[in-house]
Amino acid sequence: MTSPIGSYTGRLRAELGIRRTGPEPSELTELRHGLQDAAEAYVRHGVARADAERRAVADFGEPAEIARMFGTEIAARRTFRATVTLLLLYPTLLGLWAGYSVLFPGHDADWQVAARNGTVFTLVSGVCWLGAAGTAVLLRLRARRLRLPVQPIVIGCALLGCGSAILIAVLAAITSNPPPSSPAQAHAEWIVQSLSNVILLGLVVAGLWTLRAGHLIRAGSPADGPDRIR
Repeated sequence: MTSPIGSYTGRLRAELGIRRTGPEPSELTELRHGLQDAAEAYVRHGVARADAERRAVADFGEPAEIARMFGTEIAARRTFRATVTLLLLYPTLLGLWAGYSVLFPGHDADWQVAARNGTVFTLVSGVCWLGAAGTAVLLRLRARRLRLPVQPIVIGCALLGCGSAILIAVLAAITSNPPPSSPAQAHAEWIVQSLSNVILLGLVVAGLWTLRAGHLIRAGSPADGPDRIR
């Protein structure tokens, strides 16, 4: 038989559209632990376990109402984590190719082509990094009780992650790089290119993860509300 707390978290998962068979989000785990702590407090005052859990659940509120606030908070947290990922991936991508250019500078003509391409990629990655940093700042400002809507921030982060990966991949396809002058350089270029593809995939995953978090924001959710999940 499901306990009152288990039944409550199950109803909340249903309200948020989170599958019962999937892994439990960390935010729901925090909520369940909070309910258990509240029930333990009632038990220490002589209330029976089942009644204590029912009282803890009643104190917390109706799942439909909590979901409107809770989904927004989960989406904001996941978007911030995705933003941090973007902030790490852009410099890593630039660092890989900068290190490659230092190890294999090439001839003067080759260096000019590589420098031109490097400038383009640096500008694109720099703008994307600033966009990710701006997203992180907006989310931190919201955490400080500024009433900023979450949904536009979530959509912006998703577009930034997926869009930047596509843009960088297109630029890499249309730019011409000098051919490797040695087997060692060809091997190093293959390694750097493979790692770059992994990073681009990471950008897409971060964008899609953010977009998936956006469906947790329910119609009528408050831009900011009582913070009950921290």
